[in-house]
Amino acid sequence: MQIALLILTAALMLAGVEGVLAQRRIEREIAQARRVLPVDEASGLLNHRAYHQRVTGELKRAHRGKGNVWLGVWTVVEGDADRFGRLAADSLRFPEVGFRLAERVYCFVRPNVDEELRTDLHLRLRRAAPRETAAVGEAVWASGDPDAMKLLDAAIAEMD
Repeated sequence: MQIALLILTAALMLAGVEGVLAQRRIEREIAQARRVLPVDEASGLLNHRAYHQRVTGELKRAHRGKGNVWLGVWTVVEGDADRFGRLAADSLRFPEVGFRLAERVYCFVRPNVDEELRTDLHLRLRRAAPRETAAVGEAVWASGDPDAMKLLDAAIAEMD
C-alpha cells in the first residue's frame, strides 16, 4: 500500500513539474509572438496576416466615433512591386496603414477620410513610385457591419 502511494506521489510530482515547464514554454512563445510583428520584409508594410485584425479594429473605432474608413487596393501591373511597396511605406503618414496582401497586391487604410485627405494620399502613393503602374480600387466604410473582408471585396470590385 505504501509503495503504491509513493509511486502515485512521484507520478503526480512529475506531472506537476511537466505542467509548470509547459506553462513557461507557452508563456515564452506568446511573448515572442507579441514581439514579432507580421511585417513583409521586402516592403516594410504589414503583411496579409495582420490585415483582418487591424482593419476590423479600425472599423470598430470608426463605428464608435461615428467616423469612416477608406480602403484602397493597389495592384502593381507593371514595374517592381517590391520597390512600390518600399516607397509607398515611406510615404504613409499616421494614422494611415499599409499591407502587402500578395506579391503584387497592396492595401492602404485611412480612418476618418474626406476628399482632400484621399486625394493627398493618392498623390503621395503615385509620386512615391512613378515608374510602377497600378490598378486601383477603393471603398469607404461609414456604417453597418464592421467586416474587413467585405470592405476589401468592395474595393476590389471597384478596381479600374
